[in-house]
Amino acid sequence: MNTNLVQKNIPKGWEIKKIKDLLDYERPDKYIVESSSYTDKGKIPVLTANKSFILGYTEEDFGIYGNLPVIIFDDFTTDSKLVDFPFKIKSSAIKILRSKSEHQNLRYLFELIKSINFLVGDHKRYYISEFQNLDVVVPPWEEQKKIVEILMSVDDEIKKTDEIISQTGKLKKGLMQDLFTKGIGHKKFKKTKIGEIPEEWKVATFEEFATLQRGFDLPASDRISGEYPLVTSNGITSTHNKSKVKAPGVVTGRSGTLGNVFYIKDDFWPLNTTLYVKNFYGNNERFVYYKIKSFDLIRFGTGTGVPTLNRNIVHKEHVAIPNRTEQNKIADILFNIDYKITNNIKFKEKLVELKKGLIQDLLSGKVRVKICG
Repeated sequence: MNTNLVQKNIPKGWEIKKIKDLLDYERPDKYIVESSSYTDKGKIPVLTANKSFILGYTEEDFGIYGNLPVIIFDDFTTDSKLVDFPFKIKSSAIKILRSKSEHQNLRYLFELIKSINFLVGDHKRYYISEFQNLDVVVPPWEEQKKIVEILMSVDDEIKKTDEIISQTGKLKKGLMQDLFTKGIGHKKFKKTKIGEIPEEWKVATFEEFATLQRGFDLPASDRISGEYPLVTSNGITSTHNKSKVKAPGVVTGRSGTLGNVFYIKDDFWPLNTTLYVKNFYGNNERFVYYKIKSFDLIRFGTGTGVPTLNRNIVHKEHVAIPNRTEQNKIADILFNIDYKITNNIKFKEKLVELKKGLIQDLLSGKVRVKICG
């Protein structure tokens, strides 16, 4: 919604206002942190208005902003954040914004300025010179409150979904550690060169477990869009009309981006920036995929410029291998967790799109909310 070009026919009871009529600003000078030696934990968070938001924590017990809630606004990027906890600021480029009237809902004003399609060009400060002079349409107080309630209900669902994704990811990480060292239901263990493992498992070199092979050259000029995925060190990027490897496949980065591992469900073409599993030796393909993901391949990267993964070094490493039946069970457990994570990520994406649509409709008055009483 480009609110600089306010629609001519606004809803009855709504008003056209300039942002400076709705929000007061304060310079952050008194609240700027003195030391940039932040910690991961501490008393007071140090904030920026961009995606990073919380840069770290400081032990400084002076110059703390506490007149909450408030909006922090990046004067160079026009990014903003709504803050409801005490904080200090990283940069003088931040404006601190508060509602001018108790009859203007700060959360509503935050959503309003976030929805503005403001084009940032030169590296300059925008708030005083341009942003605060933009025209916006504002509903009455009661309608603002109702709109905020609706948007916050969606935000709550997004937050809950984020927590589920995070907790499920932590569960998976812990399970992978246990499953690849203790297996399922084992009571007897043996000591080996790579640590204690179930008595029934064997230790083999990585090359005996899964052979890695360099991907294939394919100049951009020779690529023809088709049904087969082209896989780079960053995953599937496009398609080609021919494949080089039969599905299923496991691919990781050979040069450039290292550490990512991809399970490919269709016949595919791995490009020369990748390594793919050429031979699974009868092991469960998904088990191999999860095992390699847990193997922390990035630690084998070499080179001071573009990092490279040398498969010959990886091949010499040793791994613990259960029998095929247990591999199947382990792969199923981890796949089901991934399935849950994927579904929740898709659900979150739908919620985010829902909120975008609601903001477009509700903040323009295209869709009106019902005010009871």
